[in-house]
Amino acid sequence: MKKYFPLLLLSLAGLFIQSCKQENGCGFGTYDYLLFGYFYGECGGEQCIEIFKLEDGHLFEDQKDDYPYGFSPYNGRFKKLEGRKYDLVSSLPSLIPDLLIQHPDTVYGQPDAGDWGGIYLEYSVQGEVKIWYLDQMKANMPAELGGIVDHVNQAIEAVH
Repeated sequence: MKKYFPLLLLSLAGLFIQSCKQENGCGFGTYDYLLFGYFYGECGGEQCIEIFKLEDGHLFEDQKDDYPYGFSPYNGRFKKLEGRKYDLVSSLPSLIPDLLIQHPDTVYGQPDAGDWGGIYLEYSVQGEVKIWYLDQMKANMPAELGGIVDHVNQAIEAVH
């Protein structure tokens, strides 16, 4: 049995890697889509609201740039971007902290209260939509959420 144990571990690792390739994300399993972006209310121009959508192995950018509010799914008008840009942000769903997954439809901090902006996340799993608003001022939120704020901002910068 001892001599087969490394082979068993290798086989299990191979199955895990294969399942990650078949799903839209690892860590939280499959997802229908992920919307991510930032918003600034006291701002002028196209760069004030940036919302993107990851869905079915593609990245889309919202063309409406509406200020997100409430806990209804964001009603955007999305344009598909080139595949290379998807590759830059495809790992984002796996970076969503457990704290968010366990507490859907939640506001952390005071997003955009002092004109410092906010982060919008919308995550759909098997038709169940979860929405979060995060403060860009990380000091206003639990420490474990600072990383996802950084990841969203970096993802938006990478695709622009």
